[in-house]
Amino acid sequence: MPDSGWGKPILCRVGFAYPVKLDRRASMQTQRLSNLQLELLKVFSYELNNQQLDDIKKLLTNYFAEQATQEMDKLWEENNWDNETMTEWTNEHVRTPYQ
Repeated sequence: MPDSGWGKPILCRVGFAYPVKLDRRASMQTQRLSNLQLELLKVFSYELNNQQLDDIKKLLTNYFAEQATQEMDKLWEENNWDNETMTEWTNEHVRTPYQ
């Protein structure tokens, strides 16, 4: 099997990670951190215990879930969607028929 650049998968805490073989040019490139990543690095520059880490993950998850909910509520209002709209969507057949 040809080498795709992906190494053997490594089992880690969140599933499987795949080490990537980088060539010299790729190792010279830098990736900029987002403003959120930079701020989190400043705020959490100390070690957290597992419970604290889980609490922070839940806090961030809840924040972004709330943002998504607000955007969906906005779409519902802008498009005058209601429960009947959702029922109609569940009954639509938009799949490509198999030949």
